[in-house]
Amino acid sequence: MRLHSIRYALMILVALIGAARAEESVSFVAYGDMPYGEETLEAYRALLKEIAAQGTGLAIHVGDIKSSKADCTDTLLDARLAEMKAMAGALVYTPGDNEWTDCHRGEDPRFSDPEERLARVRALGFPAAESLGAAPLALIRQADEGPRYAAYVENARWRLGSVQFGTVHVVGSNNNRDDAAEFSAREGAGIAWIGEIFQAADRVDAQAVVIALHADLFRPVDGPSGFARIDAALRAGARAFGGPVLLVHGDSHVFAFDRPFFDGDGPVVPNLWRLEVPGARDIRAARVTVEPNGARPFSVLLFGPGEGDG
Repeated sequence: MRLHSIRYALMILVALIGAARAEESVSFVAYGDMPYGEETLEAYRALLKEIAAQGTGLAIHVGDIKSSKADCTDTLLDARLAEMKAMAGALVYTPGDNEWTDCHRGEDPRFSDPEERLARVRALGFPAAESLGAAPLALIRQADEGPRYAAYVENARWRLGSVQFGTVHVVGSNNNRDDAAEFSAREGAGIAWIGEIFQAADRVDAQAVVIALHADLFRPVDGPSGFARIDAALRAGARAFGGPVLLVHGDSHVFAFDRPFFDGDGPVVPNLWRLEVPGARDIRAARVTVEPNGARPFSVLLFGPGEGDG
């Protein structure tokens, strides 16, 4: 009888531990670099339905809502952002280079000024201190924290459960480094905001941090890198925080889930993971589950109507 009671007590304990871990877990969907062209719209819209069916209540689009070949017209930007506003649940968006930095490549001169296009993206995509989506999530924006960074409405943070989330505006095309004034100001804002995300995590005793941005920080560039100081800020923040940290990004369109952050010639930063979502013709999204106290703090499942050549 005593052995039976011990076994029963152990079963209850295991169940309670499992329930506690389930309560601590947070799930969300990450995707980006899509849709790229009219030929992908059907699959993209099918993916949006699959994202809604996941039922996580939160999705993050990591930027590039159009291909670099398409003109940055108001009509196109309006259509893409209208789809994002109609998404089930909350949709947090951080801009990519294709919707503003690379607009000078377009053929229509009315929509070819990168900074004018960025202003348009900010007005459409970030009109208030809340996410897009049919059930918006309240956000804390860098722009609302003081006048110094008033322009950066796209840099945001929020908390779900024991997880601190944040977005930082860092884009492909070497982070627009060729425009020294714009790059320098936005880079400074981004570095400050990365620091604030980690400080917020400490203030609320968060157990994990998730940061989303667009650029592939590991993509080779010609000349000086526009990502070096952002990379350093992420590594420094992760080391000081100590708990599990996940960087979510797009840009290169090739799925990756690993720990590629090296500190100079030293070992990999052990608590810093990165997830690169698919994109372009690989029309899939990633469902991410965060279990800060689990054996695997982050787990990733890809899903979607199909995949292509990336």
